[in-house]
This record gives sequence, structure tokens and C-alpha cells, in this order.
Amino acid sequence: MSLRNVTITLPDATLRRARIYAAGHDMSLSHLVGASLERTIAGEKEAGAAWEDEFARMERGLLRVGDGALSRDEAHIR
Repeated sequence: MSLRNVTITLPDATLRRARIYAAGHDMSLSHLVGASLERTIAGEKEAGAAWEDEFARMERGLLRVGDGALSRDEAHIR
């Protein structure tokens, strides 16, 4: 894996707190930012997969009786 240098702009207070946090966890600021980005990206991927599963369930239908899905009218009979 190749690494690239990037430049980010942060408010002074955020940078100060990030440096303190990184030092307290025995990591560099670069590692802290990279790990945070990886978690964010992984969370997006997991959320996307969860939504795909939900949409697939919706397309299959949630209420089934025997071999067929209930029609809208059948599902709402009172």
C-alpha cells in the first residue's frame, strides 16, 4: 500500500485537541486521521449493505401466506 501526503485545514482548537488525543493514545496525528477515515468509510459501506438487504426484503414482501405474498388489500383487512 502506498501512502500519500495530504494537507488538511483545521481550526486551532481542533488541531490542539487532536494532537493531545493522538499523543495520549501513543499514535501520530496522521495515524489518528487515517484510522478515523477508515472507520467512517467502513461504516458507510456497512450501512449501504444493510440498506441493500432491506430493499431486497421489501421487494420480496414481508407478509407471506403459504407460497404467495399477501396483496395490499389482504394485508389491510380489518
